[in-house]
This record gives sequence, structure tokens and C-alpha cells, in this order.
Amino acid sequence: MYVEGIPVPRRINLQMQTQDSHASGMEDRGRHPRTRGVTRRYPTLLEYTPIPGAARNRPSTLPVAMLSPTAVVERQKLTALTTLYRYDKEGKVYCVMPRAKRNGRVFPEWQFVDPVPNLLPQVIAALRGVMQFEIHAFLVTQQDELNELSPAEVLAGLPFETRSQVLPEQGRILSLPVAERLKRVLELAREAGQGMAD
Repeated sequence: MYVEGIPVPRRINLQMQTQDSHASGMEDRGRHPRTRGVTRRYPTLLEYTPIPGAARNRPSTLPVAMLSPTAVVERQKLTALTTLYRYDKEGKVYCVMPRAKRNGRVFPEWQFVDPVPNLLPQVIAALRGVMQFEIHAFLVTQQDELNELSPAEVLAGLPFETRSQVLPEQGRILSLPVAERLKRVLELAREAGQGMAD
């Protein structure tokens, strides 16, 4: 499990271990009379279960590249292009149709950075009824309500690689818990979805 991009053990058990000062070879001499003979408690880490894939690297910034469908299938280890297209239709991912092409789609790479794949479907659902290019424009455009961060950056908790600096106020938003960041983006998405659909 990852929290804010940091691997977290699945299970940590803390057991209080008692240790008598005499048993450990320490003498009560020199100790305050009220603490002589008092049993001390020390937390002991008894179990740590490593996380499979914990060595995965999380980027320090969000990529701005666009991926071809075949590149997404390879990177995400999907079984076929039809799976990716089904995910697009179901609102699990989104694609952008390049203006210069009539056929063909590209997928913004940032949507595949953890924890975005788990959060994005909720945002896309809140934007239902709007055009595909409007979904992309909403997600990558800086918003006043997010201290000039884009919803994509807030979802990922990372700035885009093209951002020259992150202001302290922006850093505070990016470091919020995932649930709080998602809540802020969903509020904006609902408002934007209603406004764009009208």
C-alpha cells in the first residue's frame, strides 16, 4: 500500500515489552526515589510484512507526454487494445483526439501515475456529458480554487514537470491526504460539469 507515494507496511504490530531495571543490569542507585523499581515499557516492532513491488519508483513530477494506445497497452500490461478502449468508454481513463488527425487517439501519461488511476474514474463520472476535449482541458488547466494548480496535479499530489516552481501554498495542497485532494477536485468537477453541459 502507498500513502502519499511512500510505501507503508501492510501490518505493524506494536507490543509493549516490560523490562525491570534490575533484570537489565541497571541499578536503582542514583534514581529518584519515586522511580526506583518501576517497570519501564518499551515499544518493540515485532512484525513487518514487506510490500510486493515496494521498490516501484514514483516520479517527483507529473509527465506531460501523450502516449499512443499501443504504448499504454505495453506500459500498463493490458491484454489488448480493446481493453484500453473499453476502459476509455467506461470512464476509467480518458483520451485526447489530436486536432491534426481524424483517426487516432492519445492518452495523457500523467493519468497512469499512482494514485491517479484509482481516483480518476470518479472525476470523469462527475464530468459526464461534457466533450472529451473539455475533460482534458479541465484536468490540466490551473484553477483559482486550487491555488493555481491543475486538478491533475492535485489528484496526483505532484506538480507537472513543466512547472518551474511550487509555491508554499501549492505545496500544502499537494501534501494533503489523498481523500482531501480528491474531494476538492470532485467539487470543482461537479461545478464544471454542470457549467459545461449547459
